[in-house]
Amino acid sequence: MSKAELLELALSNVPPKRYVTNTIAQAFDVEVLRLPVKHCTLNPIELAWAQLKSHVRNTNVNFRLSDIEDSALDFIAAVDEDLAQSFIEHTYKIENIFKAADAIVENDIEPQLIETDEEEDSEATDDNESDISE
Repeated sequence: MSKAELLELALSNVPPKRYVTNTIAQAFDVEVLRLPVKHCTLNPIELAWAQLKSHVRNTNVNFRLSDIEDSALDFIAAVDEDLAQSFIEHTYKIENIFKAADAIVENDIEPQLIETDEEEDSEATDDNESDISE
């Protein structure tokens, strides 16, 4: 078998990943949402983190570690359900933008790329046939 065939065979027989966190979450009827790697725009905690840093930056006038800790704790205490929900809603908006962009690529751009490749292949074949006949 070729390497590609062996890899395909191996991947088709890999057991599904099982995470301890999923098992524990399932016991408490909690759904675990796995976020894409390196897509901070799809992670609502990044918005909270950015606002926390901004709050600490704006309130830190004495530049003491204890003041930074107090400021961070003040911000965390001020985060309510509405603010947390706004982080999640913003993330959904970004996700919908990504989905719309993917749809444009799939429906509008990719078909043109495939047609272009087929046209170039047929033109190359026509050119080769005319070279051979001469």
